[in-house]
Parts: sequence; structure tokens; C-alpha cells
Amino acid sequence: MERELKRVRQRSNYLYDAVAALQGTDECEQFLSDLLTPHEAEEFANRWAIASLLLEGMTQEEISKVLKVSSTTVSRVNAFVQRGKGGYRLIWDRLKKKGRE
Repeated sequence: MERELKRVRQRSNYLYDAVAALQGTDECEQFLSDLLTPHEAEEFANRWAIASLLLEGMTQEEISKVLKVSSTTVSRVNAFVQRGKGGYRLIWDRLKKKGRE
């Protein structure tokens, strides 16, 4: 069990290293297009859009209507915005500083 957990961590770290090595939007698009199915990419984009709108102060109900996603999806993303590891806010703040929120 511990050996398998170590392998999972190694694979995760390898992915994190790959993402951290990306240089710019074009490379990111290339990599994610190869890594994710179109449906997975759409789901990632939806989660990021939901998180961004939550951080801008939009209500969960408004987001559900505007993005045409379920309230359950919005609530799930909100839970990570509120109690996750801070990744959504980190990147949102960074993009806001660049003028790209």
C-alpha cells in the first residue's frame, strides 16, 4: 500500500513539474490539448470560470445561470475556493495583477 502511494505521488509530482515547465499560453494549450479529452478540458475551464466569478463576488445562483452549470458544480468549486489549498486564489490574484482577471 505504501509503495503504491509513493508511486502515485511520484506520478503527480512529474505532472506538476511538467505544468511548471510550460512557458506561455500557447505551450499550455498544446500540452493540455494532448493531455485532456475535449470534455475534460471543458470541465477544467468551467471550474476555473466558476472559481474566478466566485472570487469576483458573484453569487452561486448567478454563476449557475450565467454559465449554465448545475448548482452542485458551483457549490463543489466554492468549497475548494473557501477551504482548499489556496490555488484558485493564488492564480486569480496573480492574473489580476497582470490585468487578466
